[in-house]
Amino acid sequence: KQMLLVMDNFEHILDGRALLAEINERAAKITLLVTSRERLQLRGEQLFPLQGLEMADSEDSAADSPAARLFLHIARRTVPDFQLLEGDAKHLLRICRLVEGMPLGLELAASWAGLLPLTEIATEIEQDLQLLAAEHHDVPQRHQSMQAALDVSWRRLTSEQKRAFQELTVFRGGFTRAGAVGVAGATLPLLVTLANKSWLSYDRQRDRYHIHELLRQYGAGKLSADPAHKEEVRDRHSAYFCGYLQKREADWYGPRQKEAASAVRDEIENIQRAWRRAASQSDSVLLAQGMHSLCRYYLWDGRFIDGQHACHLVGDGLSKSFAEQVIDARLLALWALAFAWESEFVRDMAQKEALLAQSQGLLDRATSAGRDTKLEQAFIFLRMAYAAGRRDYDEAIHVANRGLDLFRELGVRWGEAELLGLLGNIFVFRGAFDRANDHLQNSLEIRQQLDDTQGIAQTMISLAFCARDQGNFEEAEKLHRQSLHLFQRLENRRNEKIALRLLAHSLSWAGKYQSAREAAWQALE
Repeated sequence: KQMLLVMDNFEHILDGRALLAEINERAAKITLLVTSRERLQLRGEQLFPLQGLEMADSEDSAADSPAARLFLHIARRTVPDFQLLEGDAKHLLRICRLVEGMPLGLELAASWAGLLPLTEIATEIEQDLQLLAAEHHDVPQRHQSMQAALDVSWRRLTSEQKRAFQELTVFRGGFTRAGAVGVAGATLPLLVTLANKSWLSYDRQRDRYHIHELLRQYGAGKLSADPAHKEEVRDRHSAYFCGYLQKREADWYGPRQKEAASAVRDEIENIQRAWRRAASQSDSVLLAQGMHSLCRYYLWDGRFIDGQHACHLVGDGLSKSFAEQVIDARLLALWALAFAWESEFVRDMAQKEALLAQSQGLLDRATSAGRDTKLEQAFIFLRMAYAAGRRDYDEAIHVANRGLDLFRELGVRWGEAELLGLLGNIFVFRGAFDRANDHLQNSLEIRQQLDDTQGIAQTMISLAFCARDQGNFEEAEKLHRQSLHLFQRLENRRNEKIALRLLAHSLSWAGKYQSAREAAWQALE
């Protein structure tokens, strides 16, 4: 015969796949179209992975996407005049994203449209799969709720596969193979099996595994049934990602800073989850591992609110230890660093200086308790010098020199370069151009030795100011454009914006108003 043979939901009868292989081998004109949540694993099998229905990119077009149209169509079966109310578009988009366009999920969610506001439907889906259920007497039991639909596939997993999947649900925003092994002990064969059974998907372009949100909720529910197991997995997840940050700490000052920023950005949802866990557990070891690297990333991307929040979490967590009288110099020094970093993320000068005063007070206590705090002190001096530079140049120079001496004593080259650059800027503002140039050239030399591209670009901006303020507009423009090129090479959008703005400013000094306007518009964009 010549025909198309359709086999639907074949995962329930996988033991019969040998018949499909025989048909495929012996009946050349038969085409088999098979739907299954699990691969058949037959030679000649051509896969066409099915994703959810397409969703809108923004609220403005939320109701026009295929996923939203299906939701509205189902909603109007029970509420014929159902229309979106003001503000509903964002909640409809949220529902579509929560079920990731899955038609069954959309159908079950839409069955509640006449009983609950869309905002409550979305909130309920976020918290529990139980909402995704309906009583239809003309469909199989497995299609009457998301829980029932997934139960069928769950029963086909081995105990090892179930354990691995439950533990993988602790991730957010996907995960790498290394992360799967480090947190859940999920080896490559396990990952492949779970992907073949549609519990995971693999993104080749990003080299990451993903779990559909509804599947993640289902597995997380299974994990929560054993609270001790869940806590153990969360601890492993927290330790892995705080260690992940620590491994990249040195990269922020050397040739791999772009890679460090990209790596942290890819894992930021996991990192934030791990950070919250470490802070809630007052785990000073993990917090100390990740502090500098996480704050450097937030500074790199200009995520100041996130940076301030991360530092707050450290303070809140460590304050529990102090309340329990578990006080030691190591905790005091860590808390001092958290306050110093937080000062970098606030704009208000009074708040900034109050945080630095708290930081110094805690560090003094740690020093009195016998801890060597030279490195923390040098870092606090660095932050203090930046803050003082906005109101009192003499104080800024004094504090910067104290920090410079400590960084040199400790052999911390990036700190030495940063303070030399800061001093150079202050001397530019004061009109002491020879001293400014000496400090900035020394800073540039160290940063070139470290292959610190961002530091080189920042120093070039300072040198451009030095040239501009002496009337050497051509040299200033050249240095500004070189720094802009370096930031673009790093794909550092925040500093690219700043570099464009400063270029526009210097071009206007030189009377190149059209070029200044173009640079300013690029910065705005």
